Amino acid sequence: MLNQKSIPYFSKLKTFFENIDKNKLFIILLSIIVVFAALVRFYKLDQLPMGYNLDEAGMAYDSWALANWRVNRNMMHLPVYLPNTGGGQSVLYAYLSAGLIFIFGMSKFIIRTPAVIFGLMTIIFASLITKEALGKKAGLISAFMIAIMPYFIMASRLGFDCNLFLGMSTLSIYLTIVAIKKQKFPFWILAGLSWGVTLYTYILSYIAIPIFITLTIIYLLIIKKINWRQTLVFGLAILALAWPLIILIIINHFDLPPVYSRFFYIPKLTIWRAGELSGVNFFERLIDLPKTLFIIPDQDTEAFITSHGTMYNFTPIFIITGTIMFCIQGFKSLRKKKFSTNVLLTFWVIAMLVLVFTLDDIMNYRLNAFYFVLAYGLVFILTWLANKFLKHWQNLFYIFVVIIFLFSFSSFAHSYFVKQPLAGFPSLHFGDTFSEPLSYLDDWLNDRGYSSSDFQIYLDEKYIYYYLGALTPPQEVDLTKDQMREVNYQNFHFEWLPENNTEGLPYVPSKINTEDIFIIKNNRSSYIEKLINYGFTPIYQNLRYTIYLDEHNFLPIPGQQN
Repeated sequence: MLNQKSIPYFSKLKTFFENIDKNKLFIILLSIIVVFAALVRFYKLDQLPMGYNLDEAGMAYDSWALANWRVNRNMMHLPVYLPNTGGGQSVLYAYLSAGLIFIFGMSKFIIRTPAVIFGLMTIIFASLITKEALGKKAGLISAFMIAIMPYFIMASRLGFDCNLFLGMSTLSIYLTIVAIKKQKFPFWILAGLSWGVTLYTYILSYIAIPIFITLTIIYLLIIKKINWRQTLVFGLAILALAWPLIILIIINHFDLPPVYSRFFYIPKLTIWRAGELSGVNFFERLIDLPKTLFIIPDQDTEAFITSHGTMYNFTPIFIITGTIMFCIQGFKSLRKKKFSTNVLLTFWVIAMLVLVFTLDDIMNYRLNAFYFVLAYGLVFILTWLANKFLKHWQNLFYIFVVIIFLFSFSSFAHSYFVKQPLAGFPSLHFGDTFSEPLSYLDDWLNDRGYSSSDFQIYLDEKYIYYYLGALTPPQEVDLTKDQMREVNYQNFHFEWLPENNTEGLPYVPSKINTEDIFIIKNNRSSYIEKLINYGFTPIYQNLRYTIYLDEHNFLPIPGQQN
């Protein structure tokens, strides 16, 4: 019978795969995967995605302010939650960035570094969880998949606060598994503290984590893998970090004043995001879910519309099938009152599905913590297929899988790192800091004997982009009264969205002064046409913005030219 032994070199290959079961080789191979993933994620990190997402820019400015003055843009001293543009933003990312800024200085590379670190955390702890459930080979395949899949790469290259939810929840699930196996108080404390930190990654974790913890504790009490003292210690460890957020919820739900303290600030938000929760049509949401998770990357946050899908286009059927299979296995273990990692991962799927069917709208960044268990579902079914039908050809099967994914990754990498820069900015929700156009404008005016401070300059972007680029100290701007927007600063006028402006277009005065200067997005065709009709001409253009002014009003001043 033809098998691996009858083919040359397979005896050596078989020995290699068998050696994976030894911890030393597992650690070496996992380290190689993590290093490769780090290179992919750090490569051109300050260039791709181009510019800043709006929330990323807000977080970056708040981080810089916290690093220098321990206040955010609204002059709140060490807030436990950032107001951002009114609806709020979780603080863990901002404080991590602030620490890096304090040490290394301000740069886009530094701002995005925490995203990379937590992306690598996802790889490591997802691999360890999979190893606990399915073995070392499956653990390595899990690490490999997460290292090269588009969603995990893109989410690790954007300074977006909520994306830390994925890395921290994966770590917390792993530490919970360790605590269950070790049955010692220090491990329960560590797991509890980890879940407490996870609450500071994303406001939607306030829903998912209590559901997961409640189901897990009930399950562990039933199968006698935790006692009441351990439960108390675990709960107190979570509460030790969670209590400021509990106060935050109470303040905003009952419309109470903010809490000031020497050590922290608990804000009253202008928009309380409980409004994002609402009843939905179950079947419509069920149909939309696969499209959201696998096919349609969110343009606002992922910074790249990819034809490859979030986890490659050929995987969804395997992922969905594998996820259903491990959940069924989890329910079987639950019924038999046996401990299984699959039970905990099933509980996490349930927590994520509660979000899916209660949110007013689903986008993949909101469901970022779902992606680890989806990757696990893919590895689960691949392992099941190998064990069920390819017992004598498992190693060849795994090699074939790796090759297929490497081909897919090479195609994605070419699109992301080579083609994307040629396409320009990924979406309207990405902007830049105006540093380049304003620097050019200063030089252009100085050459003619003028100063930019003598003219009214209209910037087609929200205020935060200018403040971030100019590194304007928060003490110099008044953002304490209006958290939503700032319209003017000195001679600059920022994007303004009046109530009757439903198209989100920038503020342009009804009577245009031809001595004013406009730096406007390249796709604003109606406003560009309006400016041209007034005699404005472009003097500078990059991938995002064009400077328009009336050159007749900026003729060189004799004797004052530089």
